[in-house]
Amino acid sequence: MATFNFDKEMFSSLLGQSLVGGYNTIGMGDLDSDEAGNLYRFIGFLGHSIAPFDDTNVLLVKADSYGVLDAVYGASIFQHPEHGLVLKLGANEFPVEVSKSGFKVGSLEGVITFSDKPVKIIIKDKSGEEKEIEYWGATVDLMPENGDELEYKVKCSWQADKEPKPAQIKSLIKKGESIAEFFRPIPTGNGGGIESIKMQDLGEGVYKLSGFRVVTTNDYGDRFILKLEDGREVWSRGNVDIQLAGSPEGWLKQAGLGNVELIVSSCKQRKDGKWSVSCALRRTKESLNQGQTESEPTEEKELVSVGANSTKQTDIPF
Repeated sequence: MATFNFDKEMFSSLLGQSLVGGYNTIGMGDLDSDEAGNLYRFIGFLGHSIAPFDDTNVLLVKADSYGVLDAVYGASIFQHPEHGLVLKLGANEFPVEVSKSGFKVGSLEGVITFSDKPVKIIIKDKSGEEKEIEYWGATVDLMPENGDELEYKVKCSWQADKEPKPAQIKSLIKKGESIAEFFRPIPTGNGGGIESIKMQDLGEGVYKLSGFRVVTTNDYGDRFILKLEDGREVWSRGNVDIQLAGSPEGWLKQAGLGNVELIVSSCKQRKDGKWSVSCALRRTKESLNQGQTESEPTEEKELVSVGANSTKQTDIPF
């Protein structure tokens, strides 16, 4: 039986493309004819998407600092506030049905398969304390109803803090009870399918800022998401959080004028797996030479590492 995995091997033509370091959205036009054909075949089985299908955003991929493909994030199952569970493929979402007999998406049917053994990851509990848990990876292995001998492996995007266990999930399915609460909420992005990335995934460098927005999170309250000139969005942290909290209006005005740069001077992973990142915002030299003065700081001194994010919770970036 042939297996369709959403990995680098299935989309190897992307290895020859010059990508942007960090996360990139991929459309059908970015794939070679065979890859696009195979993906269209899969999509044909999925039925109607919740919103009009967007063929310009069908995969999320990650590239290293040199723009070389590092990982592919394909079809995954998430929790949806209105539709229970959905299969997410790029910016597209398809309803998922779960019954005692298994999973159904369009004309695809299958069962859940767990990894042979769990991996140990670090999460934060409700009090903000870190703890180590066993995380069981899982896929829903879908096959067409017409007997086509091709199996599509779709990742289950779990909420790690729910600590889903194989016996527990299989028992709930067998009883016909809902398992939606164990899946991560569908990421909303900014409506255009752009996923916000972490500062360490952006990498060291100087990036032009076009603006920022504020989002409210369950764990950390209000957070800033930086909008880069190249279209990417990045979670703020450390020095940048301090700067924006002190004078958000001034920075937003200057960013809108193209006068602000994000400096990421150092990204280092520690032995415990967390990251130490030195970063700050600064006015561009051109705007300073024009004699513009605002209330926000115009000169950054030594960049200090503030805070650290765990990257162990999941390999899915949303």
